[in-house]
Amino acid sequence: MALITFILINSLLFATELEDIWELCRTKNSDVRSMEYDLNQAQFKLKNDKDVNGSTYFGIESTVSFPRDYEKGIRFIPTGYEEAFTFRRNLNSSTSLSVSLKNSLSNEYVYYHEDKYMQSTSVSLTLNQSLTPYWLKGESEDPYYLRLNENIELGKSEKDILERQAILDATMCYINLRYYFRMSEFYRQAIEEYRNLINVLEELGDDISYEYRQDISDFRNTMWNYVLSLSDIEENFESQKKLLSDICGTEIVIDSIKKLPDSFDKIFDYDIDDNRLDVKIRLLQLERSLSLQEKSPSLSLSAGVTNKSEVKTLKDYIDGFSEDKNWNWYIAVSLDLSSLFSSEVKITDNEYKVAIEKLSVEREQLKVQKQSKLVQYESLLSKAKERMRTAADMLAYYYEKKVQAKQMYDRGALSEIALKQYTLSYAQMNVAYETIKDEIWLYSWILKDII
Repeated sequence: MALITFILINSLLFATELEDIWELCRTKNSDVRSMEYDLNQAQFKLKNDKDVNGSTYFGIESTVSFPRDYEKGIRFIPTGYEEAFTFRRNLNSSTSLSVSLKNSLSNEYVYYHEDKYMQSTSVSLTLNQSLTPYWLKGESEDPYYLRLNENIELGKSEKDILERQAILDATMCYINLRYYFRMSEFYRQAIEEYRNLINVLEELGDDISYEYRQDISDFRNTMWNYVLSLSDIEENFESQKKLLSDICGTEIVIDSIKKLPDSFDKIFDYDIDDNRLDVKIRLLQLERSLSLQEKSPSLSLSAGVTNKSEVKTLKDYIDGFSEDKNWNWYIAVSLDLSSLFSSEVKITDNEYKVAIEKLSVEREQLKVQKQSKLVQYESLLSKAKERMRTAADMLAYYYEKKVQAKQMYDRGALSEIALKQYTLSYAQMNVAYETIKDEIWLYSWILKDII
């Protein structure tokens, strides 16, 4: 039991270098972080948004009117004044309420020289109800808030897709860096070996044979080719390292070949592409429901009270509210059926239906693409395993040759030149073998975790 606990703790505390890079992709990648900010903002809006469709309105409007013309000798006085307070709010996506308070003074119907005004004060309340509300369809939740939730789910899916792509790109870069690192180590070893061979031959002086002189020339050419190859490899290494650092959002240092993960949990425990399409379809269905609800016939119920009186002084104004004859009440009912005769509703509804059908077609195309990728990477994995078997045989062969060459060299039956060549052949084959191992790991990982 203690051994199992120790293994579990070590697996948690000592993640491989590549797993650390995956974690950086999740937490530091610029695209993923940007989507995180958008998600946080959307969640904050869902938590605090009490204003359905952003339609709460409160306004104050004041108007003062003056006459354009007046008779000579008559005092220039305002012809009217109006103050209006309006509050309007959607109670839900199918019901709205508005309250209005208006007060006005006007001498439009009295002579200017009398300095009298007609005051009018009114208070009205209007309730507007769609005739196809969501609750009439048996739906318990307002589609407006459901849409906010689905927008958050869509954002999560988009973030997961960005995260998956970042991890895939980073892993490809990491595998390339491992190859470049191995090749640069091999080229450095080869350059050093050929430099030593050249030095050994040159130390023999002018008495060396023509064949040795030709070897020196060949070795210099070979060494120079390795120097050029090393320069190209180092350039590619730095380019890939910069790309990996950009993906991870921080500087990445690769100074040795680390172990790849033996096993790993799937990055996502669900199909993020399929989930994204499900969310988009649900969003379109909700938007269609909201659109039909907003453009359906509606019933309005209004009630209000007005007070009108002729005033000249402030006392007249105040007294006017106490006289019953100045008060009037009203109730109004209106039915808006214009949407029944509008082609816009049918056109919009058809556009939503077509958009939903397109997403269904996109789902089928996605299945075909996934199957194609599955076949592609299964083929790549199968071919890599075949190369692996051949490379393993070749590596064993070169290792045996290297051992035999060392034994012959120790007995004086083989030159140092030949020994170094066997050593380099084995080193180069080992690079090829390790590179194929990385390919097999990569294809297996993609098949298990990405597709």
